[in-house]
Amino acid sequence: MNEERNHDVSVLATEPLLSNSVHQTDTNNGNNNDDQIVRYPTQARQQEEEDQHQSFLHFILRSQGPPQLVILSLLFALALGATVGVVPAVLTDQYAKLYYGFDLYDHCSNYSTKDSKPQPCLDGSSDAQTAAAISSFISNAFTFFTSSVIGTLSDQYGRRGFLILGQFLSCLAPTALVLIQMFPTVKPRWYYISTSLSGMISWISIALSSLSDVVPNHWRAPVFGLLLSAFSLGFAFSPLLALKMTHYTVSMVSFILLLFGLLYSIVSLPETLTEDARVSVYE
Repeated sequence: MNEERNHDVSVLATEPLLSNSVHQTDTNNGNNNDDQIVRYPTQARQQEEEDQHQSFLHFILRSQGPPQLVILSLLFALALGATVGVVPAVLTDQYAKLYYGFDLYDHCSNYSTKDSKPQPCLDGSSDAQTAAAISSFISNAFTFFTSSVIGTLSDQYGRRGFLILGQFLSCLAPTALVLIQMFPTVKPRWYYISTSLSGMISWISIALSSLSDVVPNHWRAPVFGLLLSAFSLGFAFSPLLALKMTHYTVSMVSFILLLFGLLYSIVSLPETLTEDARVSVYE
């Protein structure tokens, strides 16, 4: 009996010690879990602050995608703006020569005033303006109806292919402009057809989407501004190319710039849409 009583007393005495040790262990585990819960957000916040303190120039130079798109935007604007003053004169001559019997070796731009211009030049200018208006309408209509479709397809299959296709379509109009001046029998409508087709893919929209894929939120506004600034800069300085050049030379320069941009896209432009982002579209 004494032995059983002593055994019960010893068990009762050890139960508080065991419960205290278990409670202390649970408390330590809870503290460790709390430390882990607090530690991870703190590290993520520190990493985000380090990214924000990174210089904008350093980010641009290290990134893949934004530098290439800025260069392409500059080349595209230079090529497009260089032919702004050339296209009306070239196509007016072509309409006047093909349809109104104007001298093949003369140019309507040689007649400075409206009163001194031959009637074929006036009729050719009217036809060229009408064709330009129709082409612009068709191009904008293509852009309006295909932008959402092309945007969805680029979300599924990536940006790079559509950017390259947009560059290729942009090369068609300068190609037609050069051919018109090389071969007098080429119909001017081919230039306007090429211009209309370029509206099927809005290159600048795909470029902005591509930047959104790789640029953090706090750098998006500056990067978007840099892309548009490159386009505006190229378009502002492009008319200087036509000051000392002939119409044919300016057309060739525009074609070469766009062709170089196309080759540069094929060689250097990376894909900015990750595989995970593409899968999320289907989900």
